[in-house]
Amino acid sequence: MLNKLLEYIKNKELGSNIERNCTEVPFTNLELYGIALFNNLDPLYSLYALANDSKWALIGLIFRDTMQPEFNSLGDYNKKSWYILESNIHPDFWGVQIHSWSRMLYLVGGSEALISIRKFIYKKSKPNSAQLKNVMVKYLGCRFEKNIIVGTLAIFHENIIEGNGTYFCSEVAAAILKDLGILDGNILYDNYVPADFSTERANGILKLTPDYNLSNEIKIQSNIIN
Repeated sequence: MLNKLLEYIKNKELGSNIERNCTEVPFTNLELYGIALFNNLDPLYSLYALANDSKWALIGLIFRDTMQPEFNSLGDYNKKSWYILESNIHPDFWGVQIHSWSRMLYLVGGSEALISIRKFIYKKSKPNSAQLKNVMVKYLGCRFEKNIIVGTLAIFHENIIEGNGTYFCSEVAAAILKDLGILDGNILYDNYVPADFSTERANGILKLTPDYNLSNEIKIQSNIIN
C-alpha cells in the first residue's frame, strides 16, 4: 500500500516533501484519533479566523500510531504518536500532507500556536487501518484550494457544487470523514470551515452519523491570543 501511495504521488508530480513524509508514517498501525484546531499570531491566520468569527484558522485530522502508548510517563498525551493530515499553504509543504506532530507544530508557529483537540468517541467499531489508508491515498498530494470564491462561500455555507480536486484544510477533513461514513453526507464538504469542527458552533452544520461523536475541546497549548 505504501508503494502504491508513493507511486500515486509521483504521478501527480508534487515533489519530494510529500513522498518523504509518507515514508515516515506507520500507515498499518494508525487509528483516527481526533481533530486538531490551530491558530497563531500570523496575520493571515488571524485574518481568516476573524472572517469566520472564530478563534480557529486551521484544522487537521489526528491519526495515532497504536503501537505507541496513548499517554507518556507524566500522564500527558503522547504526541510523538500523532500524525496530522491537513492542507496548508506553507511554501515547504503545499497542499494535502501528513506530518509528525513536531513538524506540524513547526508549521503552525511553535510556541506561538493556540491548539486544542477533539477526540473521536466511537460507539461501535473504528475504521480499520486499511480503510484509513485507502482514503488517505485519495487525498494526499492534492493541491491547496486557491479559489477565493469557494473559500468565501464556505464561510456562509453557500457553495452549491462539490469538489474540484483542490482542498483547504476543513474541506479535506470533511471529505475524508464523509468517505469514512463518519460525517453526514448531506452537507457539501466545500461548505466546512475550521470553526465548524469546534465547540464554538455546537449547533452548526457539523452532523456526525449515529455511531460517532466528538469530545469537547481539550486544550493542548495556549498562547497570548487565548
